[in-house]
Amino acid sequence: EFMKLQRHLRRCKMQLVEIFGSIQGEGIHLGMPCVFIRTQGCNLHCSFCDTKESWGDQAKLDMSIPEIVEKVSQYNVQLVVITGGEPCIQPMLQDLVDQLTIKGFRVAIETNGTQETPQGAWITCSPKEDADYKISPYCKPNELKYVVTSSFDAEKAIPSGLRKLYAGNIWLQPEGSDMVNMWKKCMEIAAADPRLRVGVQLHKIMEVK
Repeated sequence: EFMKLQRHLRRCKMQLVEIFGSIQGEGIHLGMPCVFIRTQGCNLHCSFCDTKESWGDQAKLDMSIPEIVEKVSQYNVQLVVITGGEPCIQPMLQDLVDQLTIKGFRVAIETNGTQETPQGAWITCSPKEDADYKISPYCKPNELKYVVTSSFDAEKAIPSGLRKLYAGNIWLQPEGSDMVNMWKKCMEIAAADPRLRVGVQLHKIMEVK
């Protein structure tokens, strides 16, 4: 069975945009050195998306899971962040999480919440206006992150049940093209509800990828 699994992992490819080292600029793992695995493809097309190159189906990299794990192992980090696009549309995602975990990595996944999430990873769910801020019952978040734009309606986007369930782990993230004004809006929203937290995009402040 082990050999059969290894052959399967080597044969099946994942569609990626890139793999690169940086720091986690958002959420609970803020400031931690990490490796990002950016997957190709997304089921949403949000206007404020800062990685529109991940939308299409033309992957820059077709890599097997052993190749991905080998690449990630070249970095001296403990945390691996799988992002996109939308990583949870990748059929091999659970296998990737399993193999990274076996190698001793902590795995985090950034998702828009519309898809089923794998087990064994820290899940950061960022519900999107394009999906009416709905979270799939098969998505199991550990923390929530909302991109705050000029049109963001916190009462609509973050219902009371989620505020209670994820109190202290709900981040208000300023949209990057108007960050200063959106920070002010985040502060106003958070000041009205102590269960919400104002987030940052540390990597953008540091001007790193």
